[in-house]
Amino acid sequence: MDKTQKILVREIIDSEFAVSLDRADILFNFLKEILAKGEKIELSFDGIEVLLTIFANESIGKLYEDFDASVIENITIVDIDASSMDTITRVKKKSAELYKK
Repeated sequence: MDKTQKILVREIIDSEFAVSLDRADILFNFLKEILAKGEKIELSFDGIEVLLTIFANESIGKLYEDFDASVIENITIVDIDASSMDTITRVKKKSAELYKK
């Protein structure tokens, strides 16, 4: 896995508010496609003003249903505040347990 895709969440969901399920689904499908190719991802939350847990569950947590945790570790989260990072960390931990294969 040599290639790293740099992804700006704000551009993918076309909003600075990471709050809705439909936009989370857009990000989920985008991430799933890249991970399926075996590529690494640098996921930037630059410009995201609000991140809700439900968005993180649907966009990142749901990836654990299709991929092993080792694959999801190929996503590096950048440009994010501490509170939002805590949300993603909690979602990843709970999703890994829920979808454990």
